[in-house]
Amino acid sequence: MSSVKMYPDGVSFGRPEHAPYLEYRVMVRQNGQYSLTSYLAPTNHLSLTSGLKYATGFDNGTPVIADALPADFEGGNHDNAAWCHAVMDNIHTTTTRHTLTKGIHTLRFYGLDAGLVLQKLVLSAVPLPYSYLGPVESFYTGQPAQ
Repeated sequence: MSSVKMYPDGVSFGRPEHAPYLEYRVMVRQNGQYSLTSYLAPTNHLSLTSGLKYATGFDNGTPVIADALPADFEGGNHDNAAWCHAVMDNIHTTTTRHTLTKGIHTLRFYGLDAGLVLQKLVLSAVPLPYSYLGPVESFYTGQPAQ
């Protein structure tokens, strides 16, 4: 599995428009509500004032901000369920919701907090069956860019 790490290590960004981002072109086959699940390395807080926030947005729309760490997250605390699950599963997963129309869209994934390591993104219009690290990667369909 490959991943992308946000740099610089010690910097967090308050707003997506100031943050580094990845950009992907995706094609959806129908209008509707979509879930975008982000699979992130199980990083702990790197500072007392930040979480593990990121933002996702499509087609220059207003990005949705999410935090992979719940408010009560305590790294290294064996009594903290969120930390224990991240260690056992070796992943943090968080889902954002987006309304998309049929066609090709540009997805931006913004890194807001230091320590963020993106491993996978899964876009789905329907609930997916449980699997350890999500579905396998989709393939390039040969759809021409618009």
